[in-house]
Amino acid sequence: MSGPHQRDGELNDHTGLRSHLDLGIGIAVSTLFFIGVALIPAGGTGVIVFLPLPTLLFYAKLGRWRGMSVCFVSLAATAVILLAASRPLDLMPVLVIASLTGLVLGELTGRRVDFVRTLAIGSAVLALLSFALLLAESLRTGIAPWHIVATHLSDSLRENLKLYAELDLPPEQVAIIRDNAPQFLRFLLAIFPSVAAAGIVLSVWANLLAARFLLRRREASALGDPDLSRWKAPEGLIWLLIIGGGLTLVPHEWAKIAGVNVLILCGFVYLLQGLAIMGFLFRMKRVPAWLRFLFYALLVLQQYLLLIVAAFGMFDLWVDFRRFIKPRDDPSL
Repeated sequence: MSGPHQRDGELNDHTGLRSHLDLGIGIAVSTLFFIGVALIPAGGTGVIVFLPLPTLLFYAKLGRWRGMSVCFVSLAATAVILLAASRPLDLMPVLVIASLTGLVLGELTGRRVDFVRTLAIGSAVLALLSFALLLAESLRTGIAPWHIVATHLSDSLRENLKLYAELDLPPEQVAIIRDNAPQFLRFLLAIFPSVAAAGIVLSVWANLLAARFLLRRREASALGDPDLSRWKAPEGLIWLLIIGGGLTLVPHEWAKIAGVNVLILCGFVYLLQGLAIMGFLFRMKRVPAWLRFLFYALLVLQQYLLLIVAAFGMFDLWVDFRRFIKPRDDPSL
């Protein structure tokens, strides 16, 4: 007969084996994900926003030290494989930044920091790391940071023009887009700061939601409650919106650019508040998932609806729409 000490030893061996297996799976999955993004540009473009996800996922699942091991070993393995395949390491700095962001998000969620603060701190970290990478690239190449951004935007616009030509669009339409490309590029460059900031926040939010969806219920609880249906923007934001509008009226190019960026950022925050109101409505009225999906799909397809939702978010400052929304089971309905 086996004694209690033998059974305890077998249990410890099984636990240790499982721990090493989870670690190996984490390294393999993260490495394959990074390599897939690096080697398949067409497929990587859509998922590059989720680069912090593997690190966040396994940090929450395996704990601090094993999560950090997954992060750094998978980065090293990715670099070795790319070198062995004679592929450039251009994407490695981006992978490092994304992984460090994932570590920060994992640490914040592990400390039970609330969802809104985690989102804010994670976005700030990703923005600072991205800015540091831009400065490092500027020092390495001797090119001003703004010119680096302009080059990347110009290359992206050129690739899109090639895609439009391959889609059998009318030649006249492609010609119009090509002729107006310089003006469009200047506009993109002018609004880049605010659009980049909004994109960073959305990226961090998407990674937190994706990690919560992929983890088991017990593990996902550490990521905080992503329900922002009661969230409100700071009341003082309306003054920043007014200042931004005023700057657009100043007869100076840089003042106008600054004003437009302020308006875009304020509009983005009010859009989030409008979406929070809609989320509150959906929850109170128990709207089916397919109807919610239809609503969000319409927002993507009909962008003017985003302005309406953002307007609801702004006017909520005075109206407080949520106090008029009663639960579906309320007998007064």
